[in-house]
Amino acid sequence: MKLILKSMKKLFCLFLLGYLFPVPMIFSNTVYHLQKLSTAEGLSQQDVECIIQDKLGCIWIGSYDGLNWYTGNSLTVFRHNPTGNSVTDNRITALESWPERDEIWIGTEGRGLCCFNLKTEKFTNLPDITKNIREVITVLHRCDNKLWLGGQGNILKCLYFDDNNKAHVNTYKLPDVLNKSAFVWSIENDEKGNILVGTNSGLYVKSPNSDNFQLAFSASEGVKLFPGHEGGIWAIIGGRLYFYSQQELQNVDYLKYPQPVNSFVVNKSIQSVCKVSENVYFVNTDSDIYKVMILNDHFKFEKIEFSDYSFFQNNSIRSLFVDNTMNVWINSNLEGVARFDLTQKNIYQLRFVDESFDKRLFIQDIVKDRQDRLWIGTNKGNYIYDTRGLSSMKHASGIDGPVFGLLNDSYGNIWCTTLNDILVYPKANDKRCKSMLNQKGFPSTTNGTEGPYAICEDRERKIIWIGQRSGILQIKN
Repeated sequence: MKLILKSMKKLFCLFLLGYLFPVPMIFSNTVYHLQKLSTAEGLSQQDVECIIQDKLGCIWIGSYDGLNWYTGNSLTVFRHNPTGNSVTDNRITALESWPERDEIWIGTEGRGLCCFNLKTEKFTNLPDITKNIREVITVLHRCDNKLWLGGQGNILKCLYFDDNNKAHVNTYKLPDVLNKSAFVWSIENDEKGNILVGTNSGLYVKSPNSDNFQLAFSASEGVKLFPGHEGGIWAIIGGRLYFYSQQELQNVDYLKYPQPVNSFVVNKSIQSVCKVSENVYFVNTDSDIYKVMILNDHFKFEKIEFSDYSFFQNNSIRSLFVDNTMNVWINSNLEGVARFDLTQKNIYQLRFVDESFDKRLFIQDIVKDRQDRLWIGTNKGNYIYDTRGLSSMKHASGIDGPVFGLLNDSYGNIWCTTLNDILVYPKANDKRCKSMLNQKGFPSTTNGTEGPYAICEDRERKIIWIGQRSGILQIKN
């Protein structure tokens, strides 16, 4: 096929603002934009304890002064009314959705447990269920069509309904340890059917065949549990992050040996873990949020960046929740709720800097090699960036002047055109560079403005095409 070059290939040029900096290149992280939901938008109170989503996609927010029902367009506040149908108490401490029953279950600080029916939009008070929990419900956890609840004290309850919709309750007592009053912080279940309870004094477990809870280990700093990767379990012990992998779960006494995630070290206590996808989680301290990526049992952490940090100033993050539209909800104790959208379109800003160069840099062309590295042609030569973050930015050998075009050919070689030369980096080896002008039969340029400029490959015919002012060159690859 005869190719006709109508004009020199128009290469894109990115003008990058900024003068000299002491590092070769700066990549900014994804910057998320927060949307706030506070008393100014109708939230009942700024001190938010818990957030869940119901089967219809609505968001429920439990605050220290009322229950909030957010549809995305409107916000309805429910408060206790002693003379009518209402939530049992204004201090909401725990929420759980029970989709099969079309219900939202609500734990309170002062008057135990109640539920809200999404079809009838009526509340049902269940005072007898929460006896011996001192009326303070801190945790609700649904498992195998049962609802587990715990709070202040060493008593746990398990609620279930028979075929006639009659409620039944089993009561369990946690063993006393450390001579301190128990306070249930979290309830989870593992793939073996064990019920796990994290408290302010340690971790307890009840197997499917047992009627009692046993102490797995004591911890004076307390234990919080969260569902983890591929059936694993996250644990926060003394503000540090631990993980029980699925492989470790096969051991009989696996709970006694939590594995610390040593690759994640921050100077503040971790508060919660939240699942985004099977391989991505968020963890938070009281002031920062981090993304955790799990690849082949290795953890990679990245701090989440925001365009505005006013929500976090003089505030404390309690926990996170990800809804089914990939919005991340942040509940706090002073500023209400904020959320950010994980699906937002992001623009990454790249700035090249070179201490030996006192002018602004221009990007002429970009290609990606087989090692997932970006080759970036500029007016000061080629730079290479490893997109996997395994190495820092570096300058490739062979040229310090303007680059006009780059090509990654079908053999993995990197081609580079300059004002009066064609360079090849065999197999993308940035330390080896050869000039095509020295090759036998290669035409010499008549002046410094001939080119070459544009470059492309006909992969089917294994031909490299190069554009010049006076025509095109054909190189059989």
